[in-house]
Amino acid sequence: LTGNGSLNSGGVSLENSLLAIGTAGILSLNFEGASGATDFVDPHNVNVWGSIELSAAASFNSAGLNVGSGGNISGYGIVSTVYDGTVDQLTNDGTIESTAIPGPSSSNVLEIDASINGTGILAINAQPGFGTSVLQIDPTQTALVNGVEQDVVSVQGQTIQFISNEPS
Repeated sequence: LTGNGSLNSGGVSLENSLLAIGTAGILSLNFEGASGATDFVDPHNVNVWGSIELSAAASFNSAGLNVGSGGNISGYGIVSTVYDGTVDQLTNDGTIESTAIPGPSSSNVLEIDASINGTGILAINAQPGFGTSVLQIDPTQTALVNGVEQDVVSVQGQTIQFISNEPS
């Protein structure tokens, strides 16, 4: 989807009905021009065995997210499981990868707003001639826990991987 685009079937938008992305499936969210960023908000827990590709500050927000083995989320933008005021779980058993676009001065941030568990990989992919690639796990939400405001983001069971595609 590009800009403020939408996809409907039988009068129901994809945003209100997406439950899973199969192994061959790709949901590509892209911002182009002045039409506004692509913000995909799904009220369901979404299972990803295929791919979600984010670019140019697009965002994917769902009420829970499961990235299965072989599943992939990549690019730059925002991935969030904060839905309707509730922070839901992001289970990553696949790969979540921050990637940069061409341009030595560009800065590309993939921000995750969720508690992350599972056995997957969190990757930062740096390529020569591309801008900075950043994986940011930074809560924008807080929760009242035993009367004290606390951050709601945590990371458990993940492998951090730094990828450098230097020419040989």
